[in-house]
Amino acid sequence: MFLLLLVVIFFALSFRSYPFKLIYENKQRYLLIMSQIKKPQIPERQCNILDYGAIGDGKTKNTEAIKQAIGDCSQKGGGKVIFPAGKWLTGQIHFLDNIELSLVKDAEINFSDDRNDYLPLVFSRYQGMEYFNYSPLIYANNCRNIAITGEGKLIGNGVMWRVWSDKPQDPNAGAELLAMVKAGVPAEQRIFGEQYGLRPSFIQFINCKNILVQGISIEDGPMWTIHPIYSENIIIDNVKIDTYGINTDGVDVDSSKNVLIKNSDISAGDDAISIKAGLGEDGLRINKPAENVIIKNCKMRDGHSGISIGSELTGGVKNIIMQNNTFDSTEDGFKIKSSPGRGGIVENIWLDGSNMLVNSHAISLDMFYGSNILTNGEQESIFRNILISKTNITKAQNAFSVNSLDKDHIYNITVTNFKAVSGRGIQIEKAGRIDFNMLNIKSKR
Repeated sequence: MFLLLLVVIFFALSFRSYPFKLIYENKQRYLLIMSQIKKPQIPERQCNILDYGAIGDGKTKNTEAIKQAIGDCSQKGGGKVIFPAGKWLTGQIHFLDNIELSLVKDAEINFSDDRNDYLPLVFSRYQGMEYFNYSPLIYANNCRNIAITGEGKLIGNGVMWRVWSDKPQDPNAGAELLAMVKAGVPAEQRIFGEQYGLRPSFIQFINCKNILVQGISIEDGPMWTIHPIYSENIIIDNVKIDTYGINTDGVDVDSSKNVLIKNSDISAGDDAISIKAGLGEDGLRINKPAENVIIKNCKMRDGHSGISIGSELTGGVKNIIMQNNTFDSTEDGFKIKSSPGRGGIVENIWLDGSNMLVNSHAISLDMFYGSNILTNGEQESIFRNILISKTNITKAQNAFSVNSLDKDHIYNITVTNFKAVSGRGIQIEKAGRIDFNMLNIKSKR
């Protein structure tokens, strides 16, 4: 009887501190974000690339045929540009309004290894800094109602870009771009290209609205794979990404809002999914946060972090909800990362229902992340209002770690229903308020 009373008291105390209010508030935030995300409205018209002279033999370059199909379809009011079964070699593909690239089963779009096929240079953003560079393989600037769908495959020939990037004529290109940013050089005068070795993204949407990427497989990209910048109302659904090499992230949500990433399988050379918001002076000048992002029912494999926020976050990151995701043999699980001087507020973050098998940090909040682009700004980052619930960690070196500048920079963290098997449990350096509830941590060395 006495033992039963102790059990009742234990559970009563646990539920007394259980964050019911926080979970309710986050569920309401989830519903509000979901209500703002809609599929693009694209006409049912079909324009088959075969009708524009495309040849699917894997050898004939179809850049002009695809361009004509997109242009004609858009001029008629928009519709689906159909890629039939076959191997379609091409250079850059640029979107126009109201266009859906529809890849049927056994359709492969193979991208050229000739960098001249990605000229002229286009407006873009590299690690949080605006510039002009080679076109991404698939590029949309200021477009509305666009999509990439189907059961086909995109193959990026990333090896060519990585070999080129490893041996640039100017190995300090990133530092030079940062120096231009600090000096206030206008973005249209930051011209990069052949001699610099800064790789473009695979698929990039910049200043776009109403975007769908669904069903396709994507392999071997040059750098970041799906990269929306300054864009809004985005759905990434049931996408398979298999890419490798330095900086080959899977999805990078960059100063964009109202984003849903779901049911996807991502194996990346770097972070599987990353949320970013600009770097240094450019981040402050543009001042566009990444906000209202939902990531659910995704599987992240290999690579660096499964889901990360930062390290480019000067414009701020808020309202990020991650539910029922699996982290399989990634180096880290969920990470918020910044470096001294980068600035930016990260707030209203909910990580819920995670299953993690990771090699290093399962959950990490780190303000001393190493980077080869040093900003040395006057503002420091803040991480606050973070809820971590229903977490199951079956393998990790570190279950939960916090490395803060001081107690005023990481605070209001709540961790509940947290189970872990790890070499080390909880490690906290200089953080503010962190509330723990219903912990079950076992050490395994």
